[in-house]
Amino acid sequence: MKFLTPEECPKWLKNAGINHDPFREAGEASHRFMTGGLKDVRGSIAFARNLLREIAPQGDHLLEITDWSLYQEDEMAVVQSVRASFGETRWLIKSPGHLFSASDLDLCVGLFALTIEYGWSSYIYILKPRLTVFNREGEMFEFWSEDTKTIELVKEFSRSHELPKHHNG
Repeated sequence: MKFLTPEECPKWLKNAGINHDPFREAGEASHRFMTGGLKDVRGSIAFARNLLREIAPQGDHLLEITDWSLYQEDEMAVVQSVRASFGETRWLIKSPGHLFSASDLDLCVGLFALTIEYGWSSYIYILKPRLTVFNREGEMFEFWSEDTKTIELVKEFSRSHELPKHHNG
């Protein structure tokens, strides 16, 4: 795992051909889907885990943690400990990007699951297939892709995990 600063994340994504902020930068060809999380956070985590393992088993993935305003000290201690095990000494605010290789998919899924559990916000940017996943404090997920088939797969996973539908883009 490598760590990226707030300035490095958009540069890395630009080199990969992915928009950093899909709310502002999503093109007309981008398809969007939004779904709510489940009241039982374990169901939301299972959805994210199964989706990521199915859709993104290969290639690099960038997890960017963007908001942890209501964090507890024990939660931050766990995340900082994981980061320190990879040699990262900066605080999360200084390096919120976590770049994972395909061989680190389980760690990527686990850290993303923690952001859902903790009620933090985070993005996962998947290169193959191109998919951006936004976790909004564990209460809602938003997805963007230029590939209709990828969004349809996300919708199928959402239905099979019985997540509430919010918006169809």
